[in-house]
Amino acid sequence: QASVSLKHCSTISHACRDFLSAIATMSSNAMKYRSPQMERAGMRRSLSGPAAVRSRKLPTREYLRAAEKGNLQGVRLLALEANSELFGCRTKNALGCDPMHLLDSSHHLTLEHIKAIKDELKELPQLINAVNTAKASPSRPGQSHSKTVSEPGDGLASRIASKASKDTMVSKATTPALAKTSGLAGKFARSENTLTRLASTIGAPEQVANAAKTQPKLLWESAQKGEKALPALSKALKSEALAVQAVHDCPALLRMDPLKIKRVMPALIAVLQDSNAEAAYAVSKMPELLELERPAGLQEGLQAVSTCMGNYKDALWLVGQITAPPSIKIVARKWSREDVIGEYFRIDGAQMDDKPVWCKPARTMNHLGSKAKDIFLVYCGKGVVGGDSRQGCWTITPNYSAKLRKTETCDAGIIGWAASTLRSPDQVPEGSWHFPSEAHPTQTRAIEHPGQWPADAYVNAIDGGRTRGSWLYKHSAPELRACYDMLREAVGLVWRHAQSPDCTAPRLVSSLCKGDFVHHGGAAKFVEVNGFTGINGYIYLQLPASLPADAPPIILTAWEPVQIVLFYSSAPEQKPLPDGEASPPPGEEEPVENDRTAHVDALREAGFRASMQTKLPGISGAPELAPDVFIRSNPRGQVAIPLPLGPGGLPPLIFVRAQACALTKDGMSSFELIKPRGNADVYIPDIVKPGDGAADGEVAEPADGQEQDVPPKLTMSSPGELGYNGWLFLAGSESDSHAERTENQVSIVAADNLKVAVALFHLPEKKEAAQEDGEEVARESSKGASPEGSVAAAQSPKCKQVPPIPSWFEEDGWKPIKVRLPMILSGGGEYIPQAYLYGKDLEAGNSLCVRGSGPDFLSFTLLKQTSPAQPDPLRGLLLREPALLTAWDNVSLLVDLMRSELGDNMARRVLMSGACEIPEVGTGIESACKGSGADGGPRGTWPKLCQQGSAADIRAWIFEHKLDTLTMQLGGRRPGARQVLRSLRRLDAEITVLQIEDRCPVLREVLGVEPTLLLEALSKQGRLLAKDSAVLRTSFDIIKRYLPIDRVKEHFRARLMHVIQPDELSHLFARINERYDDDFISRRLQERTSGEWIRWPAMVGMPDSDILSWIGRLGAEERELSCRNRVQSLGAAPCGASAIANAAGAIPVIPPLPPY
Repeated sequence: QASVSLKHCSTISHACRDFLSAIATMSSNAMKYRSPQMERAGMRRSLSGPAAVRSRKLPTREYLRAAEKGNLQGVRLLALEANSELFGCRTKNALGCDPMHLLDSSHHLTLEHIKAIKDELKELPQLINAVNTAKASPSRPGQSHSKTVSEPGDGLASRIASKASKDTMVSKATTPALAKTSGLAGKFARSENTLTRLASTIGAPEQVANAAKTQPKLLWESAQKGEKALPALSKALKSEALAVQAVHDCPALLRMDPLKIKRVMPALIAVLQDSNAEAAYAVSKMPELLELERPAGLQEGLQAVSTCMGNYKDALWLVGQITAPPSIKIVARKWSREDVIGEYFRIDGAQMDDKPVWCKPARTMNHLGSKAKDIFLVYCGKGVVGGDSRQGCWTITPNYSAKLRKTETCDAGIIGWAASTLRSPDQVPEGSWHFPSEAHPTQTRAIEHPGQWPADAYVNAIDGGRTRGSWLYKHSAPELRACYDMLREAVGLVWRHAQSPDCTAPRLVSSLCKGDFVHHGGAAKFVEVNGFTGINGYIYLQLPASLPADAPPIILTAWEPVQIVLFYSSAPEQKPLPDGEASPPPGEEEPVENDRTAHVDALREAGFRASMQTKLPGISGAPELAPDVFIRSNPRGQVAIPLPLGPGGLPPLIFVRAQACALTKDGMSSFELIKPRGNADVYIPDIVKPGDGAADGEVAEPADGQEQDVPPKLTMSSPGELGYNGWLFLAGSESDSHAERTENQVSIVAADNLKVAVALFHLPEKKEAAQEDGEEVARESSKGASPEGSVAAAQSPKCKQVPPIPSWFEEDGWKPIKVRLPMILSGGGEYIPQAYLYGKDLEAGNSLCVRGSGPDFLSFTLLKQTSPAQPDPLRGLLLREPALLTAWDNVSLLVDLMRSELGDNMARRVLMSGACEIPEVGTGIESACKGSGADGGPRGTWPKLCQQGSAADIRAWIFEHKLDTLTMQLGGRRPGARQVLRSLRRLDAEITVLQIEDRCPVLREVLGVEPTLLLEALSKQGRLLAKDSAVLRTSFDIIKRYLPIDRVKEHFRARLMHVIQPDELSHLFARINERYDDDFISRRLQERTSGEWIRWPAMVGMPDSDILSWIGRLGAEERELSCRNRVQSLGAAPCGASAIANAAGAIPVIPPLPPY
């Protein structure tokens, strides 16, 4: 062995070489009797075991073991850090096998793993050479962003040192000639040149050398591009360590253009809350971010998403969700940390201290039986309990609750922890994870003594390698908002009609903000929205600017009771006449007034009412909005919104929001929910056209000889206790407050759980009777009546004389509501206290009819929501699936196909269930993205499908939902139903769910079969489902005129093709009807069992020539039958053969007829 080693040693003297050679050639007979102790002593004392050989003996032995076990990381570390030998006789085991032979005999490794290790073994010498050379290369003074390299000193000395280093750099920057050659020497030179040039571009060359130890791909990157990209990245991140770490994770960053790095990185850092570490991590995982054309679009996209979500915090959370890896793998030494190692899947939408949460499901540890439980990776912002510092840390714990968003203290049951402030555990450096030591097996005690939690150098959290979603803010702000609007419509309040004409089709804007266009295609913009935003539940329908005068109404499908709000622009100002031009004479002015008020009549006919709304959106580029606001409530179902043009021919501004719907006794929806306030009107005004009557605040003059009888104007003097505990007043017209006790005064349709209250007020018959009480109440009740005055009014003698309450309150289950401060109305100088107050609960989705109270009372209804506000399904969906905002094409395709293939009702049901469904952690990540269930596997949800699926995956997914419907119609025979749908697809006869639900019952009725037998018919003739149900009924009705229903069904079961041939059947029987009437045909078809009549099914679909020939044969058969009947009845007359036979007593012999 010593003689072999001498070949690689050129510095040993010739005398030592001769001496070692003599020892190496000693006979084995003199050596074989030496004991092991003598061998070890001789090795230590002789020159045949130099210090380098002795120090490398153990690492080399472990190097062989690591290669045999396939431990790639161990092979690299032993070669680079422990200086194990790579070649020679000592790199063989006792059987003489080198690492290559050991790998070939390692049958527990895959071929790909063996090839990767062999390639690593071949690169190790080049890597060692390059790393050692890079460590020895000089740094670039003044260029370090991690530490100061140049030392303070004399200016001249500093300049000389700087010039010397620059000269050295220039010489290093040129590629040596040897690196351009082929062969092993050229590879060594190229790897050394690349790593040296990279290391010389920063102030700490050892960082690049250390990075190359675990990332050999750095050796083969372009040195010319890398020496420009690495300094630019380190300058943008203001840290060489972060830049080297990013390049280590993604060597492709060295090929990036430095100008792109300088342009994109500042914008990316600003979006990521000025975190350089997060920006470095983001570009290392998604280097395509550096290819952005408009870096300013990152901030614009962030602003657009914050507008859609309603707050900036959620927009930042979406960034973290996309950047964080879908799964984390924790690795450790074999046969250790069994409860910790494994793959942790990110829980969609879950967060703790504004950071994601990962979970390792218990099913991945089924071998532990009942002891298996979920393990979580949870961030704790408070740090480990009992630690010296309160720095945040990532913890491994079996305890996690989705209800908690912030940690007060660290969980006492944690298994391990690692100090970090970064967003994901895979950013924690290797060897930073702490676990309880054997001396402190009790976790609680170990937490109280953090010093007893040593770090395990072999535990590391790495990226699971699963595909991330598309980066959110590399898309433009209009694209993000358009996709959000489409998602809002898919799982939101209303759907637009699928068949709306393009000229009137509105755009749905779910998050209106300043700067949006009032009408698409126009120039007017919003300068103020005044609360009409998506966060307040409003949806804006953006109409085209050039709307025709005869535009049809907008058709919407409302999934909840809604309120429609319409605004119109005010009349445009008349232009002043030019100088010298006279105004037209009276009566000849242009008819402008009709143009200004024509829309009022159309809205009044459509059931709209004037609103008490005072806040209006502000617009620019068009006349300001008129103060008149028109509202209408609608229950769930189809909603038609008329589109009369306003002043100047401008279309209206339409807002829609969810609100409980209240219908009057006439079926009109003219109520408005307002907050009860003092001195507010209790009636909403009717829509009045200018010039129709007196102006507001004026009283019309009475006619001559008539007394003026004006009803008092009622106002709410004091809302009492109901004005400040969440009640809303249902304001309507004056006629809506009166109804007979047998009529329904108001019908309420609730979207949430409500408490409905009815307040009854007794009006005095005469003013004198109430004057004394009114004066007393007036003294006690002023603007916003005091509690004392309200109580006095309620306990006055007048209140005790009110009529009894209508009996239907107790019959319908209404309960009295006790309040300390009653409601008080005022009108005509009188104060009317509340007489009765009754309430009843109304559950969401139900309706309630409030009867009238008769002439004795004024009845007013109030509502109070008792259930918490329904969570926004879209917000929860985007918090779980933020990349859905970038899947515009797939979302659009999915919604369109679902509405056309499944129908609106089923499409809505599927979309809502997918939006609200939270899939189980880690179940079928890949199948959840593209699974359709066609192969019996799990069917994925549509959010995952839109993010990572293709158009073909979406069509297959919708096909499975159609298959579900057909399977249910066929009695659960799914394989057969699949074959039926596939046969229709081959015939280019695709059908929808609505058609399946319509045609299958008709087919069962026509054929008279059960669902399971219908499958057999469809398997024989799949075209049965391709025809409309009207066609199927037509065929049935045609034959039903001539045959009994049972025989019709039997006929169709035997001849399935006739079910879809109504035209052929109609033509055949029309030809037969030319010769015979219906009764005759029916009698022949039912009686005959032979002859030409039974051949009528074969004539269906035949040409006219064949049909006429057959009808001719029918005529011949009928003539023969007629002759036969006449012969058989021969002599039936009184003088015929029958009479003679009776007289003679003998029957004459009649010869038989010749055969036909």
